[in-house]
Amino acid sequence: MDAYARALLQSFADSSNLFPELLRARGTSALERGARTITEIQRLLFEAAAPYAGQILRSDPQAALDTVARAVLGACFHTSVHPDPPAGEAALRRYAEDLGDMAIAYLRTPDRRPAAHA
Repeated sequence: MDAYARALLQSFADSSNLFPELLRARGTSALERGARTITEIQRLLFEAAAPYAGQILRSDPQAALDTVARAVLGACFHTSVHPDPPAGEAALRRYAEDLGDMAIAYLRTPDRRPAAHA
């Protein structure tokens, strides 16, 4: 999880205008490229997490990983547009570790309510 968060934070830091530009983009091609990029990033996370699926205590491990992917991506996006982002390599590393710790804590926490049956 740390590596996922770190890679996202670094990509946002390296191209700080990329995601704000995607949000302002008009037309489907830019939005489709953004959606494909996010889908690929999530696919890589799911692939990397597959060997650890047995350690996920949520009732739906795939949905839990999707939640983590979205939360970390959202945190990274927020950081990229925040007026006071973490400065320097050590601060980015520490923030990535914090995001990874939160994600792992969520994945290793059982659901608070019973799973709904379809």
